[in-house]
Amino acid sequence: MVKEAVMLCLDNSEFMRNGDFAPTRVDAQSDAANLTANFKFESDAENLIGVMTSAGDRPEVLVSPTSDIGKVMANIVSVKPKGKCKLSNALLMGQLALKHRANRELRSRLIIFIGSPIEETEAALGTLGRRLKKNGVAVDVINFGCAEDNSMKIDAFVNAVNNTVNDQPNSHHLPVPAGSNIILSDAVASSPILLRGGGGGGMGAGGLDPEMQEALRQSEMAAGGGGGAAGGMEDDLAMAMRLSMESFEAEQRRANGGADGASGESAAADSADAQNQATVAASPPSSAADDEAQAALQAAAAAETVAAADGDMDDGMTEEERAQLAEAMALSMGEPVGGGDSMEQDGKEEEGDGN
Repeated sequence: MVKEAVMLCLDNSEFMRNGDFAPTRVDAQSDAANLTANFKFESDAENLIGVMTSAGDRPEVLVSPTSDIGKVMANIVSVKPKGKCKLSNALLMGQLALKHRANRELRSRLIIFIGSPIEETEAALGTLGRRLKKNGVAVDVINFGCAEDNSMKIDAFVNAVNNTVNDQPNSHHLPVPAGSNIILSDAVASSPILLRGGGGGGMGAGGLDPEMQEALRQSEMAAGGGGGAAGGMEDDLAMAMRLSMESFEAEQRRANGGADGASGESAAADSADAQNQATVAASPPSSAADDEAQAALQAAAAAETVAAADGDMDDGMTEEERAQLAEAMALSMGEPVGGGDSMEQDGKEEEGDGN
């Protein structure tokens, strides 16, 4: 992109109150001028942009070519309709402002917005065009609102001022008919005015790259408060982000599937074992077979205990002491003592003693 000093010449005549470009011509012009200024600043950091008006008591330079984008934007939105457009005077004043640009290495360019009838003749505009060409000033004309009435005059002017650079014209005429349902800023974004910037571009001759056109259109809609299309864009973006997150999570699950499956199976097995043990511990005997088994276990344990006691206490114990110990252990196990005859004999002995 060629480094340039650009003067944006805005139409602020009474015709700009017309509402054939929503919401009004002056507002549509402001949006397109903001888009153009942003594009020029982003194309090269050394570019300079100024703002002027073409109507009123006389054409007026609002800000000379500068790199301060805030000052440029503030002056663009401050334009109010008044008076009639004086195109010839505006072109001469714009040339003078560019002549005194800070960086003389920058090429000079006028971008003219015309939304009202042109009073000058074709011959006068042709002479003015040749003068600007001689001074190295390229001119782009955005003709809207009165496109049909002004087209022949503007064609004569552009043909006179045009100069071929690298086999490409450095000046352009963009007619935008009223009532065409075309947003002015969209028409400018897709035109050679923002394509080559003076013949230095390398894109196709038909206009901006389609992706760039869509990006500029969406950016402009978002900056202007956004309509239904902007809301739809936000919904599509949210849907794309959600699908992306779901895809990422699915990939993560597949990557960790082996480890997670093994740990899950181990945990399930541990849980099943714990449940089985709890069930066995908590379930009480519920049948006669279980009762008999427990009684047999207790009897075997008692017999082993008695045998162990007998073996350990053989030394130093009398026969009577061992009989008493066996009887005590049998009583502690709840078993009937097999010494009924002894008890009767004891009773007889007591009776005999009593006699």
